[in-house]
Amino acid sequence: MVLLCVKVKKGKFNGVADYSKTYVIIKVQNLKSGTIARPGNEPCWEQDYIFDINDLQCGLLVEVWKSGWLWDSVLGSVWIPLKTILHATDEGSGEWWTLYSEIITKGKEICCIKSPTLHEILLDLYFAMPLDGVIENQDANHETDCNWTSSNNAEVSLSSQKYLLSTIKKESWKGFSQMGWCDHALRSKQRKLMRAYYRRTADNCSTIPDGGHRTRK
Repeated sequence: MVLLCVKVKKGKFNGVADYSKTYVIIKVQNLKSGTIARPGNEPCWEQDYIFDINDLQCGLLVEVWKSGWLWDSVLGSVWIPLKTILHATDEGSGEWWTLYSEIITKGKEICCIKSPTLHEILLDLYFAMPLDGVIENQDANHETDCNWTSSNNAEVSLSSQKYLLSTIKKESWKGFSQMGWCDHALRSKQRKLMRAYYRRTADNCSTIPDGGHRTRK
């Protein structure tokens, strides 16, 4: 299990009227979530989402929709293979993605996207470091462990991990894995708890092998 963190930041939609409202739908595995609708051709959402991922072979589909009087229409989509998303300990500035108008499927699986549009969306995507102290290596497909400085420190760290993991679950995981959604206050609380976890793990870990994780530059 890994945690996929997605922040929908803002968009640049060419030709969209100022009074038109757009919203974003996020789909990954069997989970689906969406933003509120914002007006204008450069809407700003700044909304956070976390998804519980158990299959890195699939991808993340992000769709931008424009609200209409009778029905809504798709402005474009972006398909991002999960294997291309890096690990990080905190959010960054994000990356602009071009929206595409066609999604190519094979059966029920998405193969690729084509026909780029003039629309763009700013997303911040990363996998949070696992909460069990084991980090999956994206390149070698194996797991590496921290080398503890002493057995006493290891015992304290493991106890801290269990406490923090329990607290995070109590605070932010009630119905969370089903919805893949949390509000800003809940996200901030979870981020603080995760930072505390990272600090305690780092303090009791002498080395982290090369390739153990990737951090945002």
